[in-house]
Amino acid sequence: MVALSSALDGCRRSAVQKPGADAAPVEAVAARHRRHPPLPEDPELGRKATEQWQEHEEEEERNRQRCFDHERRPQHRAVLAALERLRKGYDRAKSRTEIAAAQARATREAPALREQIDQIDPWQNSSLLVADDAALLDLLTQPPAGAQGGDAAELKALRSELRQRAQQLQQKLKEAEACERD
Repeated sequence: MVALSSALDGCRRSAVQKPGADAAPVEAVAARHRRHPPLPEDPELGRKATEQWQEHEEEEERNRQRCFDHERRPQHRAVLAALERLRKGYDRAKSRTEIAAAQARATREAPALREQIDQIDPWQNSSLLVADDAALLDLLTQPPAGAQGGDAAELKALRSELRQRAQQLQQKLKEAEACERD
């Protein structure tokens, strides 16, 4: 028992450094171990590798979003069909009252469409389409003042923008077909 006590006492003494002891301070030992030469890496190759990795990560994220939309194609098609019906109301509008009627219809249907959009992607961070769906719906419910007033040039520009946005949504939905599963 005495031998065990002496051994433990000796361990405690060596664990606690006394000032002026023959052993090197812990800081000096740690500093010696940190003095490795720098890695022989080419900074330009390192930058290129980092860029390639970032591109890979971006493509992985885009594919994740495509797969997310692929799984929700029926819901996306329903939203796109409703937006297309509302867009065609502006295409048919020839007068101020018809433009106002198209806007009123869009405003009336907007809450249900927004709910459908939220059901597709509640956080709006997983889909490639829902932000564009919402932006198109906003444009349908709040067209530029000139178009609302019946200005022919403004109405033509609005119709063109609505058509272009609807086509972009259709294209993104087609891209969702290219989802690559692991």
